[in-house]
Amino acid sequence: MTAAIDYHSFLIREARKDPRTLMELIFADETGTPIEMGDIHEDLHEFLASNQQGVLELPREHGKTTNMLGFAAFNIGINPNIRIKIVSSSDTIAVNRGKALQEIISLPIYRKVFPNIRRGREWADGKFSVRRDVITPESTVECYGVMSRATGGRCDLLLLDDVDDEEVIVSEAKRIRNRERVANVWLNLLPPTGRAFAFATPWHEADTVHMLKGNGWPVFRKPVVDMKPVWDARWHEKALRARKKTIGTLAFVRGYELVPITSETAPIKGEWFKYWSKLPIFTSVGIALDPANSLDEKADYSAIGVFVATWEYQVYLVKVHRARYEFPSLIKALIRIADQVATEFNILPTIGIEKTAFQNAIPQQLKATSRYPIIGVPADRSKFIRASRLGVHVENGRVHLKQGPDKNVHPDQKVVYDECVSYPVSAHDDCVDMLGYGVELMLRVARRSGPATG
Repeated sequence: MTAAIDYHSFLIREARKDPRTLMELIFADETGTPIEMGDIHEDLHEFLASNQQGVLELPREHGKTTNMLGFAAFNIGINPNIRIKIVSSSDTIAVNRGKALQEIISLPIYRKVFPNIRRGREWADGKFSVRRDVITPESTVECYGVMSRATGGRCDLLLLDDVDDEEVIVSEAKRIRNRERVANVWLNLLPPTGRAFAFATPWHEADTVHMLKGNGWPVFRKPVVDMKPVWDARWHEKALRARKKTIGTLAFVRGYELVPITSETAPIKGEWFKYWSKLPIFTSVGIALDPANSLDEKADYSAIGVFVATWEYQVYLVKVHRARYEFPSLIKALIRIADQVATEFNILPTIGIEKTAFQNAIPQQLKATSRYPIIGVPADRSKFIRASRLGVHVENGRVHLKQGPDKNVHPDQKVVYDECVSYPVSAHDDCVDMLGYGVELMLRVARRSGPATG
């Protein structure tokens, strides 16, 4: 018992000198077990201690944010007069980082390590102070979104916490705004002796961290290479391979191998598709719609897909209808196709339609004029992200197109194939969205019992 107490006292003393030890005392995993830091984190804190500024790129779920918060908590403990700013991609995320830091400082074990740290007069979400030896107008910690109008005053330590998000993959304007905001606003809040570190996932070759690296910032980078774990206590090769299968190659390459992608990177590969020549036993039938509302020859098409799904959650594209409609004609065409499907398969198809302002009128009209169940399919605001999500399903072998006489895609569905493999540089992407909505719809409505024959 005495030995255990002595060791605990030793850890508390070490935590006053070593942020890694502090984190092993204050952080636990989802089971409540203390997190065992790895060599990667020891190297990370050596990097932080040795540099005035730097970029830190770690794989997802490898303690990037945890170590940033631990680093901030350690610096507050050794210097209660410090002024820290945490800047994230949005105000909400930044404030949540601040709340987590408040919780750390309030922990009994943190108080044992740093007994002189006590809550100050200011203790609000995203902005709080501890008791200090000096009077200063700035808070101990202030948290902002990268584009926040408010910036506060000066700071001694600037922590850039994933200031870019997935939207910078497809938005050059956002990449430029974020880069300029960091360079012209946030970095200018530092005194000559101030320190700044960017903790990030690389999204694009022209994102903010690439700007900082181009400006000569030192880089700490620990990618997963050839499925070799970089945090053995948390991730092993089997777990990494399972994660790759779950999220898809592109997301894994970016998030774990730390390779940035550009908008020209195809999220759907042609060789990933499977093909059907005869429909299997299936459990559900659905119709997915990506609507447009114009007859103009330059406008997008409305794409309607008929799908079936098996109890093994395999999705088959049966038919494709692609044309330009105005609203009344689109409703009539959709009901006509649904009637044909119901007659052919002897099942009422479920109709899935994207939830947006314009499309909300379509479900209302269908409910008033037809007998078919309607499901609103959520759609991410970024088309590239939607296509990437579809790419995961295609890569995992869940999506089957109709096979043609030459064993490749059938001519009736070639437009779907062509749009998918050439996205995002294709002239149209209506079939990409239609296929994505259809797969999401069928995975929702597929059932493992009561199969019907096709």
